[in-house]
Amino acid sequence: MNHPAIYLLFVVAVVFVGAAVLASFLKTLARSESRTSLPNCRPAQFLSPAELRFFHELRRAVGNTAHICCKVKLIEMLDLAPGSTPAQRNSISQKHVDFVLCDPTMMMPFHAIELDDRSHRSKRTEMSDAIKDAVLQSAGIRLTRVRVGRTYDFGFLGLRP
Repeated sequence: MNHPAIYLLFVVAVVFVGAAVLASFLKTLARSESRTSLPNCRPAQFLSPAELRFFHELRRAVGNTAHICCKVKLIEMLDLAPGSTPAQRNSISQKHVDFVLCDPTMMMPFHAIELDDRSHRSKRTEMSDAIKDAVLQSAGIRLTRVRVGRTYDFGFLGLRP
């Protein structure tokens, strides 16, 4: 009963079923990738109008004495001490400061600046600000809080007479 035609028919059937299974798998894979693809994006306004105005004035005041970084997460500018707990890490992981002045050679942060507007008057923000104050002070990074205004006096920088 070893007919070559039956054997050939069996091989063709196996190949056909295998191809159908492979095609179905590839189609499912393509569908799942399209569902998890990245969303359509466009550039966002990185700084608010008040922050942008402050940034330009700060840049003129600082000149070449420091690099200015904007919206820097605390966790990115600090090395946590060995033995820090996950809770301690979490307490600062989502907090940022508006502007950070860094040494132009080593890019080490030495001065953080928070531009405070009306939103900094809530109890929740006050608690968050207190954490920022304490953490930056413990790291030896100076923090200056500046109220949003029409003009700014950058004498607090101590960079120019």
